[in-house]
Amino acid sequence: MLIEPFSYDRDIQPDYLKNLTLENAYEHSCYFTNRDGLIITVLQYPNRIVPYGLVCGESEFEILRNQKHMSLVITGGRAVSLTLPGEVNIPADSASRVLEMWERCYDDFKEFLNSAITNGEFGKLVGLGSGLTPAGDDFLVGYIASREVLGKKIPFEIDCSRTTKLSGHILSNALRGKFSSAVIDFLKSGDLSLLSFGKTSGVATALGILKGLLNK
Repeated sequence: MLIEPFSYDRDIQPDYLKNLTLENAYEHSCYFTNRDGLIITVLQYPNRIVPYGLVCGESEFEILRNQKHMSLVITGGRAVSLTLPGEVNIPADSASRVLEMWERCYDDFKEFLNSAITNGEFGKLVGLGSGLTPAGDDFLVGYIASREVLGKKIPFEIDCSRTTKLSGHILSNALRGKFSSAVIDFLKSGDLSLLSFGKTSGVATALGILKGLLNK
């Protein structure tokens, strides 16, 4: 099937889009796995690009989210690099907004999340929380991003098999230095578009970024 997305991850190779199998489909996103197990995410515009993701218009997205098995060929669109910026510029008002939003977030595991974060027990956060990408994992993605920008290694191990398939994919990409464009833009300028991701995902990710920057 030929497709011309608005934008896509520059690291997607033609072979990655062969023999895709639909794993899950939602209102504005869906994801497939290829024969090698790599997750390819398709998002409806104006969602932001994630690692190995494509952002499509509404009509193309509706077609793709209803395909159980397919192969894709990209015929156009903008290839986007998902590499982190060289420096961070998050205004104080953006940081305050993140903290305010986190206080208002609800998650069954929030008490445990806050305790682990306060005590610096970040390794315990893997898989902690509800949904396809638990808030603990989202926090870790943000934390890893900020440590990467600072040129610091994380002082704990992350077992990506302890969480959901999709969240493990996002975490493993973070450990390889690949992040969503929303994470990159938040680091660059404090762009709060990140906060609109999911019920708690964006806020937890932004909180992880802030905590990682503080632990210099």
